[in-house]
Amino acid sequence: MKRSRLFLIIVLILLVINAAFFIAWHALGGKESLKAYLEEVVGKALDGRLKIASYNIGDRQVYAEGISFAKADSSIVLEVPNLRVNYDLLRFIFSGFKIRHLLRDVEINSPTVWLRIKPSEEKKPPPSPFELPDLLPYFTKANLNEGTLHLDLVIALKLGEGELLNIKEEISKIQISAI
Repeated sequence: MKRSRLFLIIVLILLVINAAFFIAWHALGGKESLKAYLEEVVGKALDGRLKIASYNIGDRQVYAEGISFAKADSSIVLEVPNLRVNYDLLRFIFSGFKIRHLLRDVEINSPTVWLRIKPSEEKKPPPSPFELPDLLPYFTKANLNEGTLHLDLVIALKLGEGELLNIKEEISKIQISAI
């Protein structure tokens, strides 16, 4: 009889915790507060403005819709209609809360990127060669489906007086899968 009473008390405590979280998340605006916090932190970290139209968090995935990002100087503008991120919360907890053990699969559908590269008036040292970073510690699989890149490239020519060469190109139906 004592064991069944202890079990009932544990279940009631868990039910109260779950109800309190549900009320805080939906009725008290916890979901909107988290969205505003993410928009502010990520926007500041990337020197731009991030907007998320809506998102849902489940026990194993985050699904977001209407994501847009614009760099402060408008050199990069990104729009993602939907994004799905699968995560492993238990692995994250048992690894000592290391961010590298959180994400599993990332799926980005129909992103559109506007990339504007304009010549700079200041002298810069030559850039170091581009190396693709090792993304393996962060997730196991990433898919980009039906992507589009709009490139607007302006090159200063050394012919004549400050002539500019303007190149515009669009690449569509980009499929990238990283495993």
